[in-house]
Amino acid sequence: MASLSRIETHESSSSFKEVPEAVYPPTKQDKLWIDLQTLDHDRERSRYVQERKGFLGPEHAQKLEELRGIQMELSEELAREEAELGFERYQELWTITDPDELYQRLYDDRHFDLLNDHVEKTAAKIDEIAAVIDANELNNEKERAS
Repeated sequence: MASLSRIETHESSSSFKEVPEAVYPPTKQDKLWIDLQTLDHDRERSRYVQERKGFLGPEHAQKLEELRGIQMELSEELAREEAELGFERYQELWTITDPDELYQRLYDDRHFDLLNDHVEKTAAKIDEIAAVIDANELNNEKERAS
Protein backbone atom coordinates (compact mmCIF):
# COMPACT_ATOMS: atom_id res chain seq x y z
CA MET A 1 0.00 0.00 0.00
CA ALA A 2 1.28 3.47 -0.78
CA SER A 3 2.35 5.64 2.06
CA LEU A 4 0.13 8.52 3.04
CA SER A 5 2.81 11.04 2.12
CA ARG A 6 2.43 10.07 -1.58
CA ILE A 7 -1.33 10.56 -1.59
CA GLU A 8 -2.73 13.84 -2.82
CA THR A 9 -6.34 14.72 -2.11
CA HIS A 10 -8.75 16.77 -4.17
CA GLU A 11 -11.67 18.15 -2.22
CA SER A 12 -14.93 18.89 -3.91
CA SER A 13 -16.19 22.41 -3.40
CA SER A 14 -19.83 21.39 -3.79
CA SER A 15 -20.41 19.92 -0.32
CA PHE A 16 -18.70 19.01 2.95
CA LYS A 17 -20.42 15.62 2.98
CA GLU A 18 -18.39 14.22 0.08
CA VAL A 19 -15.26 12.24 0.82
CA PRO A 20 -12.09 13.57 -0.85
CA GLU A 21 -10.76 11.40 -3.66
CA ALA A 22 -7.22 10.05 -3.36
CA VAL A 23 -5.07 10.56 -6.46
CA TYR A 24 -1.72 8.82 -6.68
CA PRO A 25 1.05 10.41 -8.73
CA PRO A 26 2.11 8.28 -11.73
CA THR A 27 4.92 5.86 -11.05
CA LYS A 28 7.84 5.09 -13.32
CA GLN A 29 6.02 1.98 -14.54
CA ASP A 30 2.92 4.06 -15.34
CA LYS A 31 5.01 6.44 -17.43
CA LEU A 32 6.70 3.54 -19.25
CA TRP A 33 3.30 1.96 -19.96
CA ILE A 34 2.01 5.26 -21.39
CA ASP A 35 5.11 5.50 -23.62
CA LEU A 36 4.55 1.93 -24.83
CA GLN A 37 0.91 2.65 -25.65
CA THR A 38 1.95 5.79 -27.53
CA LEU A 39 4.49 3.86 -29.57
CA ASP A 40 1.90 1.17 -30.39
CA HIS A 41 -0.54 3.87 -31.51
CA ASP A 42 2.16 5.46 -33.68
CA ARG A 43 3.00 2.08 -35.22
CA GLU A 44 -0.68 1.44 -36.02
CA ARG A 45 -1.06 4.91 -37.56
CA SER A 46 2.10 4.39 -39.63
CA ARG A 47 0.82 1.06 -40.96
CA TYR A 48 -2.53 2.67 -41.79
CA VAL A 49 -0.84 5.51 -43.67
CA GLN A 50 1.39 3.11 -45.62
CA GLU A 51 -1.59 0.97 -46.65
CA ARG A 52 -3.59 3.97 -47.83
CA LYS A 53 -0.58 5.70 -49.45
CA GLY A 54 -1.09 8.76 -47.25
CA PHE A 55 -3.30 10.06 -44.46
CA LEU A 56 -6.18 10.88 -46.78
CA GLY A 57 -5.93 8.04 -49.31
CA PRO A 58 -4.65 7.53 -52.86
CA GLU A 59 -7.14 9.89 -54.50
CA HIS A 60 -5.91 12.74 -52.31
CA ALA A 61 -2.28 11.85 -53.04
CA GLN A 62 -3.04 11.89 -56.78
CA LYS A 63 -4.65 15.33 -56.50
CA LEU A 64 -1.61 16.61 -54.60
CA GLU A 65 0.67 15.31 -57.38
CA GLU A 66 -1.48 17.10 -59.95
CA LEU A 67 -1.24 20.28 -57.90
CA ARG A 68 2.54 19.94 -57.68
CA GLY A 69 2.63 19.54 -61.46
CA ILE A 70 0.61 22.70 -62.01
CA GLN A 71 2.80 24.61 -59.54
CA MET A 72 5.93 23.36 -61.31
CA GLU A 73 4.50 24.51 -64.65
CA LEU A 74 3.83 27.91 -63.12
CA SER A 75 7.33 28.26 -61.72
CA GLU A 76 8.91 27.06 -65.00
CA GLU A 77 6.84 29.53 -67.00
CA LEU A 78 7.84 32.35 -64.68
CA ALA A 79 11.48 31.29 -65.01
CA ARG A 80 11.15 31.31 -68.83
CA GLU A 81 9.65 34.76 -68.70
CA GLU A 82 12.51 35.98 -66.51
CA ALA A 83 15.01 34.42 -68.91
CA GLU A 84 13.32 36.15 -71.83
CA LEU A 85 13.55 39.47 -70.04
CA GLY A 86 17.22 39.00 -69.39
CA PHE A 87 19.71 41.60 -68.24
CA GLU A 88 19.77 43.34 -71.63
CA ARG A 89 16.06 44.07 -71.39
CA TYR A 90 16.54 45.80 -68.06
CA GLN A 91 19.37 47.82 -69.53
CA GLU A 92 17.11 48.80 -72.44
CA LEU A 93 14.40 49.92 -70.03
CA TRP A 94 16.80 52.41 -68.48
CA THR A 95 17.40 54.03 -71.87
CA ILE A 96 13.72 54.48 -72.86
CA THR A 97 12.54 58.07 -72.54
CA ASP A 98 9.03 57.72 -74.00
CA PRO A 99 6.55 56.95 -71.16
CA ASP A 100 4.12 55.04 -73.44
CA GLU A 101 6.86 52.79 -74.77
CA LEU A 102 8.16 52.20 -71.24
CA TYR A 103 4.65 51.29 -70.08
CA GLN A 104 4.21 48.80 -72.95
CA ARG A 105 7.54 47.15 -72.19
CA LEU A 106 6.97 46.96 -68.45
CA TYR A 107 3.37 45.77 -68.58
CA ASP A 108 3.42 43.08 -71.23
CA ASP A 109 -0.13 41.70 -71.56
CA ARG A 110 1.12 38.29 -72.74
CA HIS A 111 3.13 37.84 -69.55
CA PHE A 112 0.21 38.76 -67.31
CA ASP A 113 -2.22 36.56 -69.30
CA LEU A 114 0.09 33.55 -68.88
CA LEU A 115 0.52 34.27 -65.20
CA ASN A 116 -3.25 34.66 -64.70
CA ASP A 117 -3.92 31.40 -66.57
CA HIS A 118 -1.52 29.48 -64.33
CA VAL A 119 -2.89 31.06 -61.16
CA GLU A 120 -6.42 30.07 -62.20
CA LYS A 121 -5.30 26.48 -62.92
CA THR A 122 -3.56 26.29 -59.55
CA ALA A 123 -6.61 27.68 -57.73
CA ALA A 124 -8.85 25.13 -59.49
CA LYS A 125 -6.55 22.28 -58.40
CA ILE A 126 -6.55 23.57 -54.82
CA ASP A 127 -10.36 23.59 -54.90
CA GLU A 128 -10.35 19.99 -56.18
CA ILE A 129 -8.04 18.95 -53.35
CA ALA A 130 -10.24 20.70 -50.80
CA ALA A 131 -13.24 18.76 -52.14
CA VAL A 132 -11.33 15.47 -51.82
CA ILE A 133 -10.30 16.36 -48.26
CA ASP A 134 -13.91 17.15 -47.37
CA ALA A 135 -15.10 13.87 -48.92
CA ASN A 136 -12.45 11.94 -47.00
CA GLU A 137 -13.44 13.62 -43.75
CA LEU A 138 -17.08 12.66 -44.30
CA ASN A 139 -16.03 9.10 -45.13
CA ASN A 140 -13.87 8.90 -41.99
CA GLU A 141 -16.73 10.22 -39.85
CA LYS A 142 -19.07 7.59 -41.31
CA GLU A 143 -16.50 4.84 -40.60
CA ARG A 144 -16.12 6.02 -36.99
CA ALA A 145 -19.90 6.14 -36.51
CA SER A 146 -20.42 2.58 -37.73
